[in-house]
Amino acid sequence: MMVDEQAKGGQISEMVRKVNEHMTGLTNISPHVLSDYESAKLREGKAEFIIDRILRKGFRRRADSNRRAKVAAKVGRCVAEDLPLGFTVPFGGYKHFWNPSHPTPDWAEVIHFRQMVRYFQPILAVHKPGIELEYVSEDLIVPRMDNYPDAAIEAYCGNFTQLVAWYDRFVPSNLKMTFWRLGDRYDRRAIVSRVEEALPARIAAFHDLSPERQSHELRRSVRSVFWNGRYDLTGLDAEEKHARVIEARVMEKAFSDIAFGADFAGAYYDDGNRLCTCFSFGMSTDNDVRCFLTVQSSPGSIVDHWIGRGVIYELPNGLRSTIVSRLQYQELVHRIVVVPVDNPPLDHINYRSIDLIRQQ
Repeated sequence: MMVDEQAKGGQISEMVRKVNEHMTGLTNISPHVLSDYESAKLREGKAEFIIDRILRKGFRRRADSNRRAKVAAKVGRCVAEDLPLGFTVPFGGYKHFWNPSHPTPDWAEVIHFRQMVRYFQPILAVHKPGIELEYVSEDLIVPRMDNYPDAAIEAYCGNFTQLVAWYDRFVPSNLKMTFWRLGDRYDRRAIVSRVEEALPARIAAFHDLSPERQSHELRRSVRSVFWNGRYDLTGLDAEEKHARVIEARVMEKAFSDIAFGADFAGAYYDDGNRLCTCFSFGMSTDNDVRCFLTVQSSPGSIVDHWIGRGVIYELPNGLRSTIVSRLQYQELVHRIVVVPVDNPPLDHINYRSIDLIRQQ
């Protein structure tokens, strides 16, 4: 029995060592060496090389001629004028309430940052002005739309600010990471007021949709409302809850149209050197109008970093860090081992360990 216990202890120690060794790869970033394919592509011209690397499979999740044309125009200008290429990521600015790390970030954010660096490295190697990666929080509407407490939003944004500043120290020198909040640059009261004014007509229009279309529209919103959040909505009956979900959905679309409109952030997002970038939203029909660039949020995943949870998969030939959704996490929870992490990025409980999903 003692031998068995010693063997088990040794296996655990080895597992912890391997996980922590893997975790160092999230911050140990080596200079990129062009592959033979990349070297040949570069000889066709720097702009064509950059376009090819932005749209390459393995990172891109959705593409069409409109998106390619937008990318080509932005890249062409940046190369011609020797400007940094901008990637702007508008996002929720909160941690979904399902997540054990709520209300603050977890390893999903760090794993996502590493994925973006991996995506950018070939471009950074050939374009000296580099890349500006900016995260823009749209949290100003979240308390009203999805019933998140203001304190939860502030906790997330405060931690995310620290996390961006910490990770920016490890990235190549010509990649600059920044974070700002939409409500700090634009009139948040005016935006929310405009959204509220739009609600009655938009709710009426929603009810004119077919039952099938209504169901499709509500798929995401029904998972987004925080029933016991800013206000206790748990006492609402089924009909009242359904009405609240409809309100959240039409508010989401109204906010998107208004905040991305010419009166507010639309002019900024459409600036000559910026490419708006998204993950799960890119697979939504909502994105068809704006044609934001759609890429993976992490290896093999488009789960948004603020919605999902960062985990490590144990594979036959090693480990893979990625982001999982609520459903994926619930399906895998019986295989999870919590592994302590050496040298966490911030002094916060969410970084002191990581979930390892063991093999079957």
